[in-house]
Amino acid sequence: MSTTIMGVRENPELLPQAVRYFSERWGIDERIYHDCMLHSLTTASPLPRFYLMMEADRIIGGFGLITNDFVSRGDLFPYLCALYIEEERRGNKLGADLLEHGRREAGSLGFDKLYLCTDHTNYYEKYDWRHIGQGYHPSGDISKIYEADTIKLEQKEESHMSLFIREMADSDPVSISKAFEEQGWNKPIELYERYLEEQRRGERVALIAEWDGVFAGYVNVLWNSYYESFRDQGIPEVNDFNVLEKFRRRGIGSRLMDRAEEIIRERSAVAGIGVGLFADYGNAQRLYVQRGYIPDGKGIYNGERYVGWGESVMIDDDIALYLTKRLDR
Repeated sequence: MSTTIMGVRENPELLPQAVRYFSERWGIDERIYHDCMLHSLTTASPLPRFYLMMEADRIIGGFGLITNDFVSRGDLFPYLCALYIEEERRGNKLGADLLEHGRREAGSLGFDKLYLCTDHTNYYEKYDWRHIGQGYHPSGDISKIYEADTIKLEQKEESHMSLFIREMADSDPVSISKAFEEQGWNKPIELYERYLEEQRRGERVALIAEWDGVFAGYVNVLWNSYYESFRDQGIPEVNDFNVLEKFRRRGIGSRLMDRAEEIIRERSAVAGIGVGLFADYGNAQRLYVQRGYIPDGKGIYNGERYVGWGESVMIDDDIALYLTKRLDR
């Protein structure tokens, strides 16, 4: 079965699994990993970063890139840390795959060298790592320090693929509708023509994501939300957010959200968003919470009014919970 290495920053829905996995494998308090990984999702700094090796939906390994691995050689950075492969999967050079991926990622972040500390002997040398000395830990332990050159290729795997985010243009409604039709979704051209007209009037900003020049997804900023509570408070809404299924798990959704929040921040200290309640919205629910959105405390809204105690409703796309996030923190 094939494996995939996924960054937690680019796939924030993996955060709970990543925290639990690294904590259990390394015997470190979950709070430490959670705090570190949670802030890694939104920091402007290149580090820290964490990665998981997936086999279908199962985690079989992982590693991190951090500034220091609790070792005295603070003059050296970044460090590759927490390298782990499940015992029954060892012997298949999966560790080598993670090490190479770490060197590529560190190179893409602008670093020339990558370091690690270990008590292993005659393992890392096989994969172009050099033993350069030793370091001391607060526990009193001594580790060997290894160094490797990062990998900076002009065109590494998918490096020729670029993500570009721009505002919707006249030619987009037809291509967007067609892309979703190919996915089996009914998204009429007229919907996006309306978005375009509202953008011209200054009522919304429609953002388009292109992956290597091909439409991949979109999100909108509504200056006057359809949701009455947001409208009354002057809270702009992140609205109608979609990434094509074939382009998911590449960080495109997070980048679209980043840009939408940047635009809102120019006018408002608070952003709002609505999310559906059934399983199709599960990834979105996790993403919004991990980005700092919290329920507005008004309960479930059906598009016209709030659902009261004891009421029966049919759950569909109109039944939503609305959330807000402060952008000035």
